Amino acid sequence: MVSRRDFLLMCAVASGVPMVSPDARPAAGVDVPKKGGTLRVGFYIEAATMDPHFSGSKIDRQVDHNIYEPLVTLDVKLGIKPGLAESWQQPDPKTLIFRLRRGVKFHDGTDFNVQEAEVIQAQLREAGITMKIKLVDSATLISDGNNKNFEMISYQWSGRPDPDGNTYQFYKTTQGTSLNWSGISNPQIDALLDRSREVSSQAERKKLFSDLTKILHDELPMVFIIHPIEPKAFSPKVQGYEPIPDGMMRFKDVWLQ
Repeated sequence: MVSRRDFLLMCAVASGVPMVSPDARPAAGVDVPKKGGTLRVGFYIEAATMDPHFSGSKIDRQVDHNIYEPLVTLDVKLGIKPGLAESWQQPDPKTLIFRLRRGVKFHDGTDFNVQEAEVIQAQLREAGITMKIKLVDSATLISDGNNKNFEMISYQWSGRPDPDGNTYQFYKTTQGTSLNWSGISNPQIDALLDRSREVSSQAERKKLFSDLTKILHDELPMVFIIHPIEPKAFSPKVQGYEPIPDGMMRFKDVWLQ
């Protein structure tokens, strides 16, 4: 038997209704993080895979963020901060040098070292990016879209913190399979998108994407019909959660009071 309070709480978690404790400030002496307990997280559908190489699904990525640790991660203002990489530098537009953290092990106990970094290096090489390693310790919808088998089609995209992830694959002139389902092909758009991947200055990239947005407003290859708000609901026992603006929930520093 589920109580009315528990039922409402579960509904809130599933629908995104915020639940706020009357007093969010923890009592004196009990705000020290502690280990242990079980955190139950509700999603509206099941994750399809836990291999990030085979999915861009929002639900899958929510799980991935709490299983895998990336080279870099995001803070609450979408700034880049260290992950498996302690630091990095970009000597030229196509080269990134990561200084790897020492003492890291994979889930099976093996060391994170140059061999694993070489896998990343090979993947980046396929994209034309040079990485120097310095060791210091739902199917039918996709098919119809790809084959242009529609007159109108609706597609959900959870969004990415960098505008490249929300534009390039949708508007770049592409031969073969891509998410450019509208089929738009505009040399100006292509040039702006390519240039945005060549520069690292935030001010310059902002100008490029602003110019791109103006063209897209005129061309209108896609219509965005909704941009939902995504509040998160938590029990007052959950402490240490920081909401990252990309919408992904990360529980690395979460603890239960």
